[in-house]
Amino acid sequence: MFRLFSMGLFLFLTTVNLKMGFTPLSTVVYIFFVLLCIFLQIQTYLYIGLAFKDEKLYKCHFLGKEIFYKKELITKDAHDVVILRFKMRQSTNRRLSPSAGINLKYYIYEVHLLNEKHNNRNRIMSLDNPESAISAANFIEQHTTLFYTNL
Repeated sequence: MFRLFSMGLFLFLTTVNLKMGFTPLSTVVYIFFVLLCIFLQIQTYLYIGLAFKDEKLYKCHFLGKEIFYKKELITKDAHDVVILRFKMRQSTNRRLSPSAGINLKYYIYEVHLLNEKHNNRNRIMSLDNPESAISAANFIEQHTTLFYTNL
């Protein structure tokens, strides 16, 4: 969606500037929107994952197979890795939908780090798929000293 919007915005600004001529103000606005379009294009291809590098665990944003951004996850206070399931519900506006009461129900699976007393939790990532959440928890268990426990 963002890709089509950014490409349409880019083409619109290009045609407007070509018809009106490039003034200093229009050039600055044009460059700003070109950079915005590039940023939106990059955001559409980023995905979040985990990486283990130099004996440290990172939450990374990947662009293809390359790490675009990484943040170190502090695991020294954590003892367990758990997956918590949250039930989400989204309802439509009754004025806009012809049939009243359309509710979308779905689950979100969040991977958390817990301390020994299980009173402090640190969310690592939210996932839509339970298999992906289990594989993320197994990855953390495999590369650190933490234990994956089912709740």
